[in-house]
Order: sequence, then C-alpha cells, then structure tokens
Amino acid sequence: MKPSVALASNSAAIRQIVESHHAKNARVFGSVLNGQDTESSDLDILIDPTPETTLMDVATIQVDLEIVWKTIQADLPELHTQLTEMNRDLGR
Repeated sequence: MKPSVALASNSAAIRQIVESHHAKNARVFGSVLNGQDTESSDLDILIDPTPETTLMDVATIQVDLEIVWKTIQADLPELHTQLTEMNRDLGR
C-alpha cells in the first residue's frame, strides 16, 4: 500500500498517536507530500516536541505508527535531531 493511501484513511490515528506521546503538529514531508510515493516509500512524518517529550515518547510514536501500517516505516528526523541536541546540552 502506498503511504499516501494509508495516510488518507488514518490521519486521525496519526494525530492521536503523536499527541498521546507528548508531541504535536504532525505533518508529512517527502514523497507523500509531493505525490511521488510508491509502494516501497516510507511515510515521513515531522512532529514538534513539547517540553514533556522524551526519547521514549519518540520511540513509542515510531513503534505505534509502524504497528498501524506494519510495512510502512515512519521517519521522525527533525525530532531525533532536536532530542539529540537536547541530550548533548544536558551532558548526556
């Protein structure tokens, strides 16, 4: 199934998953946004962390989204970068 098809029928589920794990403003980018996704494309999702967002939240969002679509990989690169920088700032 193309990610754009999964997205069209599951956008409410995406929002619920993201918001239930302390993040907000879920949006797509990449091939789905440009209408160029294929059966082998992943679903690129950009989310905004909140002050309560943890690395466990990020991992859980990804796992929950992968469970919903099983074969569609969810990418959260912006949040990963932000959390890496936050951990670096905290000396971790």
